[in-house]
Amino acid sequence: MATSPKCPHSLSDLGPPFRDLHALHGKLFRDGWPQPDRLNDLLWRFRLRVRGRPLRFRRDESGSTSARDYERQIFETGVVPTRPDSWHDLLNALIWATFPRTKAAINSGHVSDPVTANRSRRRDALTLLDECGVVIATAVPELAHLNATHRWRELFWDRRPLWWTRARPYLIGHGLLEQCLDPYLGLTGKVIYLSVAPGWFHLPLARQIALLDDRLAAETAHLREPSRLLPLPLLGIPGFDPQNERAEYYANRDYFRPARRITDSRA
Repeated sequence: MATSPKCPHSLSDLGPPFRDLHALHGKLFRDGWPQPDRLNDLLWRFRLRVRGRPLRFRRDESGSTSARDYERQIFETGVVPTRPDSWHDLLNALIWATFPRTKAAINSGHVSDPVTANRSRRRDALTLLDECGVVIATAVPELAHLNATHRWRELFWDRRPLWWTRARPYLIGHGLLEQCLDPYLGLTGKVIYLSVAPGWFHLPLARQIALLDDRLAAETAHLREPSRLLPLPLLGIPGFDPQNERAEYYANRDYFRPARRITDSRA
């Protein structure tokens, strides 16, 4: 018999990437590991819906549904198959409760995409967002350019005072969060930057996330290419790894990889 995953006393015990989930849903863990039936109590409180149907989680022991059938079942019934004692599925449920419009947009995109022998680039992009996604709300547009050009030291160290005051990350990829349970050097998310006004950072967390959810759902509806999502060395974010308090941390080129140089084939 499989051993049940260890239940933390608090999601905040799991580290900085889980602080937002703890702030919003930490009460779920007061009575132990939240099984699918208990997760439905969370949904009732948030009144989440998919295409007008109440969203709900249903215990699923098999986990054998194909990716497209899984998405279609959610789309057509509002039922999310959820394995008991599964960190992956529990974190997926918590993200549904945090970014419901974005999750519904991802689900709709998977189902509406034409069926082909190979998964389309649109579905690849949706999968990356769903599993590995990070959204950064920023009042400093240049940060997205530094990320796109892999100027990691400038992004994380030289602009360090801007993090959490003018730029704030929100993790939406439940697969990425699962990896954060046992973080390792190399941990990478896929990020979208959204511009916000400076006053954004004074809003309550729940309000920030509700506004982000609306905007990100709209972005998701137009997401067509995986390249729209930039790679982000997650542990480089100030506060996400105690080791990154030193500038030398960002000299690791195996993790903070420089941008590829494009060679002119005509040369």
